[in-house]
Amino acid sequence: MVDTTNPQSQPHRKCQHPECSEKRVFKTDSAFRKHVDKHTRPYKCPIIGCKAKDFSNAGDLRRHHREVHTSPAFACPVVACKRHRKGFGRKDNLMQHLQRTHGEDVIGSSLASNSTTHGNSEDITSPNRESSMASESGNSAADDMETFTPDSSQKAFVIAKLQELEALKKEAIAKFDGDIAAFKKVLSYL
Repeated sequence: MVDTTNPQSQPHRKCQHPECSEKRVFKTDSAFRKHVDKHTRPYKCPIIGCKAKDFSNAGDLRRHHREVHTSPAFACPVVACKRHRKGFGRKDNLMQHLQRTHGEDVIGSSLASNSTTHGNSEDITSPNRESSMASESGNSAADDMETFTPDSSQKAFVIAKLQELEALKKEAIAKFDGDIAAFKKVLSYL
């Protein structure tokens, strides 16, 4: 047993690594081991084929595993964004992405508003670019129905148009549900 009250009984805790620039004597075994681990990097990723360098502490290895090898828990709420599917391993990375890529409009926007992102003409929650552009130009489904010629079958045209609108409605509802769920998830992180 080492007598900690007698300085001469302290073991030699000076790094002997040839490339080490620190020439100090470490006061505790744990500080010395932590320093030596910077050189030996004993924590290796167990995933076969992982190209990451070895780590000097267990915390860095855990963070690497969480960020690189686990499925992302934090997805971007902007459906058109590649990070909507790819996501992020950490909440703070998502928040930085939202501010850097989409601006504060995405973070601060309410679900009811139709704010755009950095001048894009397509709304985040737009179910269909063509239908949103048609509504902006003043053309509605009723306007389209007036364009058929008297020779065409009115009933067939109306049925086809109705089916098209019902399909668009289903798409829009599914998209809105996805956007709402994504924004609720982001809101839970704030």
